[in-house]
Amino acid sequence: MKTKSFLIPVILAALFFASCASAPVEPAAPAEEVPAEETPEVESSADDTAMIEAKASAQSAKDAAVEVHAPKAAADEFDSAQSLFDKAGEAEKKSDYSQAAEMYNQAAEGFKASADSAEKAREDAEAAMAAADRAISDSKTAADAALQTASEDEK
Repeated sequence: MKTKSFLIPVILAALFFASCASAPVEPAAPAEEVPAEETPEVESSADDTAMIEAKASAQSAKDAAVEVHAPKAAADEFDSAQSLFDKAGEAEKKSDYSQAAEMYNQAAEGFKASADSAEKAREDAEAAMAAADRAISDSKTAADAALQTASEDEK
């Protein structure tokens, strides 16, 4: 019984493959040849190339700005650059590549400025923390000296 139930699917599969193998194969239709005059040439214009390079530059500047937390530390500059980046994307969609390239370049400058501002804010914060640490250390030293003096006066 088991052999019979196993043989039925095997026989059906063999019949299927045999019918596929014996089916006539029609040759593919020859492709129509397009005259060279009608072949559209795709050329990358200088504006398109400049826009692509500007977009890549703006994206890398944006990534660098995000890495130094510019969206929070220099929010106004970052938001302004992001707005330019978005407008450049809209110009790109409208195929105005020269305008898009110009806006991407401005956005890149804005992202770099926001990254610089964020880095400066970080350095200022570190300097303030170092000054606070020194003040705490100085006050602790002064308190220890006062305790030492008070303890000597008691003796």
